[in-house]
Amino acid sequence: TLTTAGGGTVAKSPSASSFLSNAVVTVTARPEPGWVFLNWTGASTDTSPTIAVTMDQPKRLRAVFGTTVTASSIAGKGTVMVIPARGPYPFGALVRVSAIPSAGFYFGVWDNGLGNVNPLEFEVTSANPTVFGRFIPLAPGQVTLAVNVAGDGFWRGSPQKNVFAGGEIATVAAKGLEGTVLDHWSGDATGRQNPLPVTLDQSK
Repeated sequence: TLTTAGGGTVAKSPSASSFLSNAVVTVTARPEPGWVFLNWTGASTDTSPTIAVTMDQPKRLRAVFGTTVTASSIAGKGTVMVIPARGPYPFGALVRVSAIPSAGFYFGVWDNGLGNVNPLEFEVTSANPTVFGRFIPLAPGQVTLAVNVAGDGFWRGSPQKNVFAGGEIATVAAKGLEGTVLDHWSGDATGRQNPLPVTLDQSK
């Protein structure tokens, strides 16, 4: 049985649905434009798009295709980054995109109807997508909280908003990916307290 979540097609030769014991079947994964073949899962973890399978028992194979994800600012001043900053990303993967405003700006919204939650969990379902973030100038009395991540991890803020009134308190929680943990805060915070309350008497 051959399957894939998306990003390409799979085929076998011979194309029969059942085979004699120990018959050898050639299976092939073909990526669609903008996608690359990553690996097989199931009866094989091979990274070659064409493999020979000996049918000594029933076999299930799934082809995994991946693509790149790009993040960019489209208005205002700020930086948009993909976390973790590596690819290609498998079809259906959730990629975190984080917006870091420059001084005097706050993150406003993602383009393409993706809302304003920051960081954003973006599902990879199209080839080579680009996520655009818009930054807006702060009005008098407004402040913002910019959180950058070094390493494999992400953050969540509470309350979940991007612009605050001066003096508000926000709580930032950090979570590591792939067996990592928070080492320390830097910038306008120090130590390892997690979650961390932050008094926003100014943009931090």
